[in-house]
Formats: sequence, structure tokens, C-alpha cells
Amino acid sequence: MGAQHPSGRVHQLSRMMDLSSRQLQRRFNTAVRYGPKTFQRILHLQRVLALARKTQVCNGKLSLLALETGYADQAHMTREIQRLAGQQPTALLSKVDTTLGMSDLFKTATD
Repeated sequence: MGAQHPSGRVHQLSRMMDLSSRQLQRRFNTAVRYGPKTFQRILHLQRVLALARKTQVCNGKLSLLALETGYADQAHMTREIQRLAGQQPTALLSKVDTTLGMSDLFKTATD
């Protein structure tokens, strides 16, 4: 789960850290003000933004962007972006450089 294991599960992380799922949840809430699953969703969104910045990779095609960043499909990516960013992917991605600049707070060691 997270930057090193983006498709990992919360229970896998809690086992790796030798914590109960509830303890992991409490520690995440204390440290970053939201739970581990939300953190994972934010990291996923950051991958979308970073890849979208490289226009030659997806050429503005949302379905290809969704596929390349590990979403089940374009609709899944659209729902997640809407939930996290409060706007449609096309609106968010039209200002991807600004959005990435604002996301420096969420950078991880592998970014």
C-alpha cells in the first residue's frame, strides 16, 4: 500500500507494521488527519497528475490515462477524481502544472 505498493491493502500494511487495523487507522489519523485508504487514494491521484503532465504518454485520452495509472476504467478514475478534487478530470488536468505545484505537501520519497 502507498507509494511502494500502490495496490496493497490496509490489512497487509497493518500486518507488515505489526499493528491492528484499528491502531494503524488511529496512527494515520493522528499523523496526517485521514486514514490509510484515503492516503492511498491521494497517492493514486498524484500518479494521474504526474502522468498527465507527460502529454506524450496519454495524449489527453482519459481512458489511456486511467489504464496507465491502475484504475479499473475511465469511469472509476473520473469518480475518484471527482471525490478527491471536487471537479471533473478534464477540468483538473487542464491545470495540472498548478495542481502538482500545490501537491508538494503530499510528496513521498519515491516521487
